[in-house]
Amino acid sequence: MAFTNNRASYCVVKTVAAICLVAAVMAAHGAFAQGRVLKMGVTDFRPVAYMDESGVAQGIAVALVQHIARENGYSVEFVHDSWSSLVGLLKQGEIDILSMSYSREREAEFVFTDKGFMTNWGEVYTSPDADLASLLDLRGLKVAVPKKGIFTNGPDGVIALNDKFKLEMELVPSMSFGTIFDKVQSGEADAGMVDRLFGALNAREYKLEKTGILVSPVELHLAFGKSLADAGELQSLFSEGTELLIQDKQSI
Repeated sequence: MAFTNNRASYCVVKTVAAICLVAAVMAAHGAFAQGRVLKMGVTDFRPVAYMDESGVAQGIAVALVQHIARENGYSVEFVHDSWSSLVGLLKQGEIDILSMSYSREREAEFVFTDKGFMTNWGEVYTSPDADLASLLDLRGLKVAVPKKGIFTNGPDGVIALNDKFKLEMELVPSMSFGTIFDKVQSGEADAGMVDRLFGALNAREYKLEKTGILVSPVELHLAFGKSLADAGELQSLFSEGTELLIQDKQSI
């Protein structure tokens, strides 16, 4: 499914009221912690989860995890690696938490919080002189896309859309969003699909413009490896904490 609605939504912002609610309701979970150190995977995904220039973990998901963990007696360590490596570590139980887009396929491998904390999607960018306004305008064009991921390979990803609408796009697999923008800027590709957050933060630097063509809207959740002995407890704890923050009217 493709959308042309440019509305962006952020769901989680700390507030004093929400902190009080989380502390009161989640106190019963304190027995689970027992000094447990949670390892959270962090890749270069601004503004969700990333390492800053000083090597300190930052981002919306990082703040969310730190807040709920702190209120329940956990401490958090951060593991910085590529996305594919972090997914493997989560499967193996080498890390405990990773923020990721929910899908039914991923639910077979991971335990997700009940509600997402942020909405995300893939968005197509192009040069200012291009006239692209709908998915059908991409017919026959060369489009740079992530090598793999839910926006490319998912059930509503660009590969599925290319087949469904017989667009005959020439898809150019790329290793990073930055590489995608490089290819569009240089003319190697007519357009490029990136994560909407990356696009919003970097399009001006590359002198590119969004087309309004949106692909595969998804919810970002916190995910836990099914191999963890306390995966169910962590899922419950972080689901409740996230829900309380979302319910707070001043945090939307």
